[in-house]
Amino acid sequence: MCGFTGYLLKQSIETSISTIEEMLQLQKHRGHDDSGIIGVNVMNNSISIPLENNFPNQPNLTWGFNRLSILDLSAAGHQPMLSDSKDIALMMNGEVYNAFDDKDELINLGFSFRGKSDTEVVLNIYLAFDDALDASVKRQMISDVKLGCQLSGGVDSSLVAAKAKDQIESGKLECVSLFFKDPKFSEKNYMNQVVNKLLLKSHQVQLDAVNYLSLINEATGHFEQPLNHPNTIGIKLLSKEARKHVTVLLSGEGADESFGGYGRFNPKKLVFFQKTSYRAFSKIEKIHCNL
Repeated sequence: MCGFTGYLLKQSIETSISTIEEMLQLQKHRGHDDSGIIGVNVMNNSISIPLENNFPNQPNLTWGFNRLSILDLSAAGHQPMLSDSKDIALMMNGEVYNAFDDKDELINLGFSFRGKSDTEVVLNIYLAFDDALDASVKRQMISDVKLGCQLSGGVDSSLVAAKAKDQIESGKLECVSLFFKDPKFSEKNYMNQVVNKLLLKSHQVQLDAVNYLSLINEATGHFEQPLNHPNTIGIKLLSKEARKHVTVLLSGEGADESFGGYGRFNPKKLVFFQKTSYRAFSKIEKIHCNL
């Protein structure tokens, strides 16, 4: 199988490839057919390939890849693989067996291919998805009232905010966020990173025991049934804060549910709940039969 390695310098920049070359050599057994190196400057999002053992873009993030070639043994299958615009890089281990099912559609969408690797197909699928996401966010920003973003600091909401801010004047997009006082649970640091990076107007409200309890009756009334999830109160508080500033909120909901990103999707917990539910319903059935 292939192998990749890398490192991030927090206080300096890299000029030489000697360190990443040593790291690659240590894991050369993972992929002895080909090796590649790129440098990423995370401040200006530039990617460069080293020239004469040096990086031209002063990167602080360096990646290396040892390739065990399976599909397309030519230089066209080299990794890290860069997009035509040189701003997206992909390193991929393993083989995507159904990748070529989408190749004709990608060609029809205007994507070109230099070689015959599954890696290039995956790279173009990513680029196509990025174009689709741009269009989706733009389409959902049609509004005659003020519109903003719900920002948690996670990948989903941060990505939506990044796409949304490109559609309006710089510094005008407003976001609304919840945070907790306890730093073990708060994502405030991540929110602020996104806010500063994207130049957003941020409105943040703290969720604590006082406002949580004060909203239970109102939230239950609006929900029109007993609350089935504690996050409902948080959404209620966030919505009340949002209404002071905007009328419509874009959110990044869905990925955690789709890919099992929450602790409640842990298989061990699911087994527990299945057994518990079975016992509970069995008792209800027995009681019903005895009536």
